Amino acid sequence: MPGSAPWPWDPSANVSRPGQLLHDRPVLSVAVCTWNRAEQLDGLLTSMRDLRLPARQDWELLIVNNNCSDATDTVIRRHMPALPIIHLHEARQGISHARNTAVRHARGNYIIWTDDDVRVGAGWLEAYIAAFEEYPGAAAFGGPIQPCFEIEPPEWLARNIDRLGSYYALRDFGPTRHVLPEKHYPYGANMALRTCILRERPFEAGLGRNGDMLIGGEETRIMAALWDAGEEIIWVPDAPVIHHIPASRMCLSYLRRLQYCEGRYGRSLADIDGRSRKLLYLLRRWLGPEIRYRLQRLARQPAAHWLPGMLHASRWRGRLDARWRDNTSKQGENC
Repeated sequence: MPGSAPWPWDPSANVSRPGQLLHDRPVLSVAVCTWNRAEQLDGLLTSMRDLRLPARQDWELLIVNNNCSDATDTVIRRHMPALPIIHLHEARQGISHARNTAVRHARGNYIIWTDDDVRVGAGWLEAYIAAFEEYPGAAAFGGPIQPCFEIEPPEWLARNIDRLGSYYALRDFGPTRHVLPEKHYPYGANMALRTCILRERPFEAGLGRNGDMLIGGEETRIMAALWDAGEEIIWVPDAPVIHHIPASRMCLSYLRRLQYCEGRYGRSLADIDGRSRKLLYLLRRWLGPEIRYRLQRLARQPAAHWLPGMLHASRWRGRLDARWRDNTSKQGENC
């Protein structure tokens, strides 16, 4: 990314050494970025009122309003007397812009991230602090994300939640604290990173949710870079959060749109090999799985048979549309 520091990052720069973690800068930063979820944010902040912290441990709660048009500011002000809130605004739309705003204002050595649609338990911060002390050289941490469905999930979802968990930001890597292997990365609803890392390598503005655009990957890109650089990412099983899943996301159209946006916006065409940029190739990659998916649905096959094809087809349709628009724009430039 232009302007970002090269990897691997220098662990000697702006990093507390063992034995100094909670003494040199006794501030723990927690960050939440929000967009038009005032009611959900209210539930999160209510759960945070019960958080426990060790004696003499200070903390700050950075809440970034990313162009909300609902009652978000009113909710934040109502909780200010009970929580150490730093109320921030980011006018540039997109969660990566909002996250980078939180990073610029954070005072702690670590930033613990969560989302506006989760609930945290009373021991959430205690668990992270204990992990920081046990693994003082680690670069990142993450904890479980468990679902709370607004309504009874449909059968196709209930029977396949293990394979669909990543589409609902669910995470569970077991009951013990350990170093995570490759591709077992925490999600943004429950993760912590060293502040100095995020100042050297900000979240990429082209990734992450942007209004109604269902793009992800802003945190995964950083986690993957850390792992490639040989840094430790720690699983913190005793720091779970509960993720609210609304009825509107428990439908196939949501999953299809999510995968379409991943294909359409999630990868630059420059990052895709030459063959995959050809329209005919993209058309085949979309049409074959799409036809098989529809035939399997007509044959009433179990969801485990047709879900992978549906998701695959939706992603390639997004890439096809991206390439088509790219071709159209180039033709317009040549007129």
